[in-house]
Amino acid sequence: MIMIIMMIKMRKLLLPMMKMTMMTTLMKLKIILLLLLLLLLMLMMMMMMMMRRRMMMMMRMMMMMMMVVVMMMMMMMMTMMMMMMMIVMMMMMMMMMMMMMKMKMMMIMIMMMIMRMMIVMMTVAVFDRSRKHSAARRATRPPFFSSSWLCLHAPGGPRTEIP
Repeated sequence: MIMIIMMIKMRKLLLPMMKMTMMTTLMKLKIILLLLLLLLLMLMMMMMMMMRRRMMMMMRMMMMMMMVVVMMMMMMMMTMMMMMMMIVMMMMMMMMMMMMMKMKMMMIMIMMMIMRMMIVMMTVAVFDRSRKHSAARRATRPPFFSSSWLCLHAPGGPRTEIP
């Protein structure tokens, strides 16, 4: 119930944000993403209230991870790839927890949520790339997340210099 009310409130908050024309789609997506993360945090809190003692440590660890993700998003230090990695890591932790608790229903729900988040991530990453690599720059910079990655994984074996 609380979650549903929260969602409605969030939507009310989001609508004026979406109407702002100055913001790019990427910005809008990032804001939505942040709100999603915050909602997830709230969920964690609620779960913590219901938890038994031995689950507390796991929960705290997860909370910390979530916080780190949110902070990094705020500071825009994080590339989308890194974010995906973080989410995958959180996934794993969630799964372990659920295994311990033997909550099948919860597991399915969380899996669904994660899938949704992943899809959002993918779209954002695509937006990012399409915006960054304009026609002028495409000749000089390869359309990968980083050129150093390309150097390491080039077909001719690892090269030392970055183009």
